[in-house]
Amino acid sequence: MKSIIFYIKLFFATLRLNKDYNEAHRLIREGRIKEKEDLIKSVARSWGKKTLDLTGSTIEVIGKENIPSGEGFLITPNHESMFDISAVLMAFDQNLSFVTKEENLKIPFVSKWLPLLDCIAIDRSSPKSAVKSLMKGVKMIKTGKSIVIFPEGTRTADGTLGEFKAGSFKIAQKASAKVLPVAIIGTMDIMKKGSFKISSSKVTVSILKPIDSTDISTNELASMTKELIENEKNKWRNK
Repeated sequence: MKSIIFYIKLFFATLRLNKDYNEAHRLIREGRIKEKEDLIKSVARSWGKKTLDLTGSTIEVIGKENIPSGEGFLITPNHESMFDISAVLMAFDQNLSFVTKEENLKIPFVSKWLPLLDCIAIDRSSPKSAVKSLMKGVKMIKTGKSIVIFPEGTRTADGTLGEFKAGSFKIAQKASAKVLPVAIIGTMDIMKKGSFKISSSKVTVSILKPIDSTDISTNELASMTKELIENEKNKWRNK
């Protein structure tokens, strides 16, 4: 019953976002880009909070002092659940963009909001297209925008970390930007991969110290980031 109530409430909450969607496009047409960015940031954070609140979950964010100031950077969380996006949106005050797979551009509701968030869609079947998309991310970071990418590429099925793909770190390396590891704990207990059942959970988002991506290979970045996140998750698991 809890899951049914969640999806019903989520549906009506989604409908109420149409007003904000139309307002964002009006601001774009009028060239009021800063106002559009502020609106999207507010809507995204409110959406993240709403989706977690509807599940009855709580969230604790620690390590915000590790967030770089005055520059763009690459955020690299582990991937436990669809609710990781909500958790990340709640953890950061910045206007974030996400790297997503191109298939998500076909999902109703999601597809129309991704461009407004300046999300980068990757066509994994076309290396040439993927490189072009990643270069877009490099330019965005250089202008001060921060980007979220899930290096595992897919959600965990059992809580263990998957391979952190080295290619995920090319954006940071080519932009000479910092990599910000983020450990997400507890979202898998809200909704597991392959299931639509909703449960409540205590979610923790731990923002770790940034890694300088210069003078280090993408393989080393991937290995270092995974190790830091794995250690942090183990620390919370053993509490």
